[in-house]
Amino acid sequence: MTAGPGGPTRQSPVVLMRVGRRRVAVLATVLVVLGAGTGVARAYFAPGAAQVSSPEGYFSFCADRQRDTAGITPADLTTANYGIDNYVYDTPGPLVGQDLSGADPFVLTKSGIQNDGAARRVLTGQRVEYADAGRTTPVQVRCKMRTQESLLRPETEKQRFDNGTFSTVSWGFGPSATSLPGKSCRTVQDEIVAAVWAGLSPAEQTAAVYKYGTPSLVLGPQSLSTTGSQWTLGEKIVTVSLGVLTIADRTLNAPVGTINPIGDRILGAYYCTFVAPEYIRGIFLGTQPVV
Repeated sequence: MTAGPGGPTRQSPVVLMRVGRRRVAVLATVLVVLGAGTGVARAYFAPGAAQVSSPEGYFSFCADRQRDTAGITPADLTTANYGIDNYVYDTPGPLVGQDLSGADPFVLTKSGIQNDGAARRVLTGQRVEYADAGRTTPVQVRCKMRTQESLLRPETEKQRFDNGTFSTVSWGFGPSATSLPGKSCRTVQDEIVAAVWAGLSPAEQTAAVYKYGTPSLVLGPQSLSTTGSQWTLGEKIVTVSLGVLTIADRTLNAPVGTINPIGDRILGAYYCTFVAPEYIRGIFLGTQPVV
């Protein structure tokens, strides 16, 4: 196994993809190899848009959510000359709700920032968890992202003691890195569910098993983790009890100013677990049971 700035770059039997938001041509080629049988290449419903049917599909899910949570616009990516690289971890398991091993490549990786002048990248990590061993039904997506505040920090604010000498390291992209206010994991979760609901026809909404905006569907309060080991515990974020569907919020937030015994590598982390859009759509329509 070799290590890259966003985590491991080769690990068998894990299928790992580094997907840049501006590398569609390369991505389309790779999908020919990985699209069949992995499930991650399927299209998904995106907030504020119809079903996404571009070649990226789930390969760009967490990169898109990074833009949502950090307030990054397409113009930001062009003007500031940086992009988002999404490291996709796809394995035969675990199924949804199982604990992730501490040795799991996705657990070991961290979100990050690469800024060496020529390359200015936000590095995100992603895992899709499924209802079935055949990975045909995505249920939830774990995204390891960065806080907006970490992207706005000066480029050379910190120093690192490395091999006996101090070296200046890049830290953030500066105050012009984002144009819009950032959003919480819970807000983006609500946007995903609302967008899926809005995509249903009036007849489908009338017949829906659970209805958005009514007491039959509840978005749970923020469940904030302070360590990665808490955030990676097995948990199904969608549950049903007494006829009420609850979609939990599972967030890890490590602001840059936090004193953290783990060290600087965790600072600026913003991790979210999102419901898979087509999963909640199937639950609305009654074609997908809550697993």
